[in-house]
Amino acid sequence: MKLSVSKCAFNGLATTPEGFIEACAKSKFKYMDLNFYFVSDEPDYLKCAENIKKSSEKHKIGFTMSHAPFKYNPCFDEEQFELQVNDIKKAMECANILGIDRMTVHSGFAFSRDRQELIDKNVRFFTEILKFAEKYNVNIMVENISEVIRKRPLDIQTADDILAIKEKVNHPLLNACWDTGHANTLNLDQYSNIKKLEGLLMGIHLQDNYGFNDDHMMPLLGTVNFDEVMKGLKDINYS
Repeated sequence: MKLSVSKCAFNGLATTPEGFIEACAKSKFKYMDLNFYFVSDEPDYLKCAENIKKSSEKHKIGFTMSHAPFKYNPCFDEEQFELQVNDIKKAMECANILGIDRMTVHSGFAFSRDRQELIDKNVRFFTEILKFAEKYNVNIMVENISEVIRKRPLDIQTADDILAIKEKVNHPLLNACWDTGHANTLNLDQYSNIKKLEGLLMGIHLQDNYGFNDDHMMPLLGTVNFDEVMKGLKDINYS
């Protein structure tokens, strides 16, 4: 199993992707979970990806997975749907350049309590971006979010939510990423949710908090039940 670190661990030490890679190289981590946030506002995003590749080779830093930008909400309206789909496409082009085969993607969120409507809108969204996943051979990992953190009426939050999307989309490149901190703010049973994602789980966001905010603390500094997490990963033979 490869342990990677997100760029947020180096916030304050760098402002560019190359800077984050250099900061990572000074730590004991050898891998990063690369966030493609820059594609939203960078016209020459492919050149950025090439520069990241050169920097990672220079500093001998690899990438276990990546994170798609989430500037727009694809469930809000058609304009934001198209903008978010376009950002995901650009991120996958970059992932292809860097040889990254999996990408965490935030689902769209709703402004009502109609769960089925939220599922249906996200089915449309993930079906659309899977066209690019096929072209660039990237596994999409649906992440569990938290309405408590984002102050939203309704989000994709549980393994059951992710499975509901997977069942309707039914595509081998649609998988899951479990965020332990997001789950903790909802007081979810980590073990049962991880167990339900057996065969789909391709990434973990391992972080801690006190159950109120998305603090991204180091594991064992907050209230996440890591016994549940580790037992779940062990019982599904997570690799």
